Amino acid sequence: MELLVRNYNLGTIDGLMCRNLMNINWNGQIYDCDFNQQLDLQCRGESQNRLTVWDISSLDEMADVKIRTDNHCFGCTAGMGSS
Repeated sequence: MELLVRNYNLGTIDGLMCRNLMNINWNGQIYDCDFNQQLDLQCRGESQNRLTVWDISSLDEMADVKIRTDNHCFGCTAGMGSS
């Protein structure tokens, strides 16, 4: 973990999966990335409800949804990035 934190690269941020793509599981739940899906950190709406594909009618509605982050995000932002 210390190695990932020490190698954090701000230049990787724009290319991260969570900034431009979504991960949808088998029952329609929406996640920022595959790591968040494995950790069950589902995207949440304004009322903090867990979002599914049936809760939105357009991807534009996801523009203001806060990206779920935690320590595992250093894995995608270290070095040259992984997403």
